[in-house]
Amino acid sequence: MARYNYTHAARRLMADAVVLWIHGTQETAAHLAGLSAECALKSILVGLGVVEPGADGQLGLLNRPLRTHIDRLWGEFQAQLQGRGGSAYLKLLPVGVPPPFDSWRVEHRYVAQRQLAPHDLERWMWVAIAISRVLEVAADQKEAQ
Repeated sequence: MARYNYTHAARRLMADAVVLWIHGTQETAAHLAGLSAECALKSILVGLGVVEPGADGQLGLLNRPLRTHIDRLWGEFQAQLQGRGGSAYLKLLPVGVPPPFDSWRVEHRYVAQRQLAPHDLERWMWVAIAISRVLEVAADQKEAQ
């Protein structure tokens, strides 16, 4: 059985996203960047002990609101850390209105080139890069899974 490791998945997905972006495949790159950001936030939640993973490392069924993609996880992550020890990570995250991943969808894996707005693709990439830096801070503090 494969074991979930959100930190490694976040790093791998972000590295792949950057390579794809450089080679002109922005839609796929931004999609992977969103998945990377999702894994990074889940890694921090697990690392802080805010949620308990199941035996395979995946977020358990009791954490159903957090078993979602970045477009919804962004708000859930912030709600989970408000007033907790890990709230310092919230200050490291990019702030924006609307939320940075509000129009990102997991279904975007099916879109053709130039079907998504270039400014959305760039925003998702830059925010995912910023989140990957937050993950590295958490990993250095041993607060990432």
